[in-house]
Amino acid sequence: MKIYDSVSLGQVLERSAAHAPDKIAVIDGAERKTYSELNSMADALAAGLVEIGLKKGDRAAIYMPNSLEFMVAFYALQKLGVIVAWVNAIYHKTEAKFILENSESRAVFIFSEWGDIVNSCV
Repeated sequence: MKIYDSVSLGQVLERSAAHAPDKIAVIDGAERKTYSELNSMADALAAGLVEIGLKKGDRAAIYMPNSLEFMVAFYALQKLGVIVAWVNAIYHKTEAKFILENSESRAVFIFSEWGDIVNSCV
């Protein structure tokens, strides 16, 4: 195994997509995505995040359970150099609220069903 000293996680995904594009990277229920597909999805989201003004050094919170959407959001943020504030999906509302209020996040990734938690924090 080769060790990379100065490679971002976004670059690790890009290398995986280049070296094993058809290998399965994510299994989410019945849905499967290859490294190439995951990389393309992360690139598309990253491009959209740049358009709304996110940039290297900004913070964004991810408050989602393990899922394809979680992986895409994480890798898109890594490609941009955005700092991720993790909010564990099993946290109680008060714990999540504390992190969201104190992380200085400019964006929050959350399942739409959980929107009321974020709305109560802003």
